[in-house]
Amino acid sequence: MLEIVGIIAGIVAATSILLFGSRGLVDLVRGIADRKKRVNDHSSTVQESVEAVTSPPTIPDATERPPSLLTEIPAVSTGAVFVGRKRELATLKSALEDAVAGRGRVVMLAGEPGIGKTRLVEELASYATATGSQVLWGRCYEDSGAPPYWPWIEVTRARVRDFDASQLLEQMGPGAAHIAEIVPEVRVKLPGLAAPPELEPEQARFQLFDSMTTFLANTSRLQPLVLALEDLHWADTSSLRMLDFLGSRIANTHLMVVGAYRDEEIPPEHPLSQTLGSLSAEPSFRLETLRRFSAEETASLIEATGGLPPTEDLVQRIQGHTEGNPMFVGEVVRLLEEQGGLDSSEADKGAALEVPESVRAVTRQRLRGLSAECNQTLLSAAVVGREFDFGLLRRLFPDATEAEVTDALGEATRVRLVEELPRQPGRYQFSHSLIQQALAESLSTTARAQTHADIALALEAHYGDRVDTHAVEMAYHFTESQAILGPGRAAHYELLAGESAYSGHAYEDALAHFQSGLTVKGVPFTGNEPAPDAEAAALLFGQGRAQSATLETYEQPLAIASSRRAFDYYDAVGDSERMVFVSESHGRAIARMGSSGVIPMISRALETVPGDSIAAGRLLSLLGRFIGLEDGDYDAAQNTIKRALEIARKQGDEAAEIQALISSAVVNAYEINWRAAIKDGLRALDLVNNIKDPRIEILVRSFCVYPQIATGALEHAKRNAADMLVLAKNLRELLPLSGALWCSELAARLSGEWQVSREFNDQCLEITPHDIRPILTRTTMEYEVGDFDQGDTYLELLRERLRQTQSGPTLEYGFATLAIPVVSRISGADLGFDVASQSAEVVLNSPSSTLFITSMARAGLALMAVQIDDGAAAGAQYRELEPLRGTILAWTMAGDRLLGIVAQSMGELGKAASHFEDSLSFCRDGGFRPELAWTCCDYADLLLERNNEADRAQATSLLDESLGISTELGMRPLIERVLYRQKSLGT
Repeated sequence: MLEIVGIIAGIVAATSILLFGSRGLVDLVRGIADRKKRVNDHSSTVQESVEAVTSPPTIPDATERPPSLLTEIPAVSTGAVFVGRKRELATLKSALEDAVAGRGRVVMLAGEPGIGKTRLVEELASYATATGSQVLWGRCYEDSGAPPYWPWIEVTRARVRDFDASQLLEQMGPGAAHIAEIVPEVRVKLPGLAAPPELEPEQARFQLFDSMTTFLANTSRLQPLVLALEDLHWADTSSLRMLDFLGSRIANTHLMVVGAYRDEEIPPEHPLSQTLGSLSAEPSFRLETLRRFSAEETASLIEATGGLPPTEDLVQRIQGHTEGNPMFVGEVVRLLEEQGGLDSSEADKGAALEVPESVRAVTRQRLRGLSAECNQTLLSAAVVGREFDFGLLRRLFPDATEAEVTDALGEATRVRLVEELPRQPGRYQFSHSLIQQALAESLSTTARAQTHADIALALEAHYGDRVDTHAVEMAYHFTESQAILGPGRAAHYELLAGESAYSGHAYEDALAHFQSGLTVKGVPFTGNEPAPDAEAAALLFGQGRAQSATLETYEQPLAIASSRRAFDYYDAVGDSERMVFVSESHGRAIARMGSSGVIPMISRALETVPGDSIAAGRLLSLLGRFIGLEDGDYDAAQNTIKRALEIARKQGDEAAEIQALISSAVVNAYEINWRAAIKDGLRALDLVNNIKDPRIEILVRSFCVYPQIATGALEHAKRNAADMLVLAKNLRELLPLSGALWCSELAARLSGEWQVSREFNDQCLEITPHDIRPILTRTTMEYEVGDFDQGDTYLELLRERLRQTQSGPTLEYGFATLAIPVVSRISGADLGFDVASQSAEVVLNSPSSTLFITSMARAGLALMAVQIDDGAAAGAQYRELEPLRGTILAWTMAGDRLLGIVAQSMGELGKAASHFEDSLSFCRDGGFRPELAWTCCDYADLLLERNNEADRAQATSLLDESLGISTELGMRPLIERVLYRQKSLGT
């Protein structure tokens, strides 16, 4: 039973999208302001836009690492000199004051390496601490084996330590279980936490982000928080998405985020560029680009660093060589100090001042003055990463005594190349990442690989039985040393690291690990050949799942192809259990119509399980749904689902029966068999009370709402939508909440409750900005009320989604075909008939297109024909549109009104009148007030065209009714249309 419940919960997102929306991009949650900005500006680069704003196995957890590896660094005053940056520091202090007052802020510091970003943040941190705020540091590392979300793990761990168990639970609330997935310390403090439910990737990541944001916002009420995020140019993609999410919700918190990055290292395609582009749309965002020092500032830095006022000539020479880069200046001064030349008169002579050409060159020159033992120690430490551990260095130099390693580190500390971390005995870090990079780059490829090998073996020995819990770090060092140690363990740890990242919802990182493992094994990412062995199969299936979570809807066949190669291996070795698992995994995740490649896998997996087993029932439910949507074969789909229902009822498994009923409802809906869909939904609703799972109940109620609206039972639909929304708000999961919001929006819009509809629509688009459903409904609503500028904005969003979608019988193509003619008729202008016609052609030329999609295409063609006075072309669609009688077409207009408009253009005025009468009854009985107002006006046009005395009287009455409704609802285009007709009648 529990297994089936989990599977149904897993298809909640996919099924709702399959029926009524496209899969959102993994980049989550952008507000409507950002979308408007992107619609109107396609010319500038991301950096320019930012500057404009300112000027089945159990997988080990790789995040649980002891202090001997990676750890957070507390914010403390370094006592270092601080020169210049008065304006930038004032900006940071102002942002902090805003955050303290409850107006959260995000400030980014950009600049070249060594420009002083970290030093500026340290100065802010000292000020923040002194004025009562808490500073939490999160650092990103280049190629150090840090797990996904590392800066956020650091921040959260530091805050978690401040609370006892009861306080922590109060601050985290229901999100504690989700945070514990990446921060194991939470579960240590709260050992009774239940495991979070298994969710689709997009929902799971949303839940994690929402939980983390809520926790940080809650705790900032107790004490304002400054989150200092260092070296964001090295951040993993998942961490950047978390920053994006938090930035969109920071405005009403006591949080300040200050991030630092090297702007020269982020080209437009870099993930940070995308994050900055999103954040730049937020009023709470600021960007400060740090410039190089002037000669005057350089002189101050030389004096503060060297302790003596420099001569003007020395300042000019150092300024000329360093161009005012503060770190370069500081390193040159230290080099001169070490050479005894800073206070010498010879320093003013050109022959005596030989300044290296870069910071890295300075570092290498400074190393020449150190002992060989110190140099060797630092070289090994540099390969470990920015931070390193004394105990690990001892293992790397087994022939050296503890005192000798201590002396080597002491020597490096005295010349400020490294520093011991406060309150962390035995932990060191390089004083700047450039120093660590310069050292690592000085090694030959072979020497670097050998050092990685030494580190990998030392860590493996150190961790012992716990080594798999450090999979990310182990994967890094074994992969870098495969030329020395071979590919075997590298592939093993890459697989574990990928699974760990996937389970932590870091899907981009997971994909990178799986593909790294495939590369190590020499297995190509693409192709049709089966996996050569079990490990390769696991890597390919991992790649497929990660691709499914990160790729757009139209790219999903790539994910299926990856998993198919794993499936074929499992088929060859007779592993039925994994064949079923692979089939169901992508059967739940796929979210498109057209050929996905899932059907052959499900069919083959079915052949390997007992015909009357629950597994067979699950597979049959999925198979029937895909036959209906991808092959367009309604009868075959329902016969397949019928077999699934028989198995579920024979086994007495209500969860399996619900799964089959959901599939049946989907297939019925796409065949516009709305009454059968209602029957499926109501039967499932009777059963869902025994399951007690809100995700399933939300999904089931949606299959009551959609057909109820389509058949005119608007009040019943409103009640179900309201129940859905209560459940979804308590559940706080992405796609159930999005679906519930859209159902509520839809019911409100069709009733004419524009403001309520807008509020639901805004919330829906905020969390799923790429969902085509709310984009469609918002487009038509804005045109109906006469806000054409807003309507144009949302229509462009609809076109953008169309451009991003692979051509085929998809919702994007169907909605574009219908929406463009509908809003063109409202506005009186051609708003893209060429696009609509091309979209209709794509849909109608597809042999697998369902009736739901083709009806939109035919309706769009008919409406365009009417608007260009081509009655014959409109009439060509009439017969195919007759199944729309007594329904709302794609939640846009009454089918009977559409048929009346088409019949009138054909000259069939009697038929048209009958259709309009039916539309009047349908809209009045159902409470579809905006649609009733349009029907009254369109019917009046027909009566005026017939032009007899009785018709004129009825037309006058209908126009009065239309004007009354449209005036009350503020439907300006319709008001103007009615007034024009009344004027012509002299009324």
